[in-house]
Amino acid sequence: MIQDPARRVLMLAEFYHPNSTAGAHRPVKLAKYLPRFGWSPTVLCAEWTAGNCGGTYDPSLEGKDSCPTHRVPHPAPPSTIPARILGRIRREFSPQLYPKSFARVLLREAMGLCQRERFEVLWATFSPGSTLEAASAVREFRPKIVYPYHYRGSDVEKFKNLVGVDVGVEVRLHDWYK
Repeated sequence: MIQDPARRVLMLAEFYHPNSTAGAHRPVKLAKYLPRFGWSPTVLCAEWTAGNCGGTYDPSLEGKDSCPTHRVPHPAPPSTIPARILGRIRREFSPQLYPKSFARVLLREAMGLCQRERFEVLWATFSPGSTLEAASAVREFRPKIVYPYHYRGSDVEKFKNLVGVDVGVEVRLHDWYK
């Protein structure tokens, strides 16, 4: 009997190893355990270094990816800013400073990846400032299913409406915080 190949999922995650922030743990664990359920994940994430993590870089996590992982440069503030100030800048201003530019870079890379490989599902994290860019990219590369995994404060209903129903993409919304 021939076994069906694993279904393919592209995971877009800003935070991933070796960044050790709380936002990195879910995508890392999801990528690790999805193969047990017949899924073959590929991760597209930010390239985190000791210089752009603001104190959350963990060198012990370097090279511990459980699946194919593609990294793109992250336009994080320079590491010369003291960590306590950097933390406040990120909390207060990050949606305005760099998520849109990073979202564009990440989504441009995702579109290229989707032209080379076929993914059935897109699992996407996005910050409140990049809803329009994320929806535009989904409309362009048209996966069968999209799970927007969001930061608190993101308007996923707006995302779903921006994707629309005319392109044949099913947007599945979940309350990830239950």
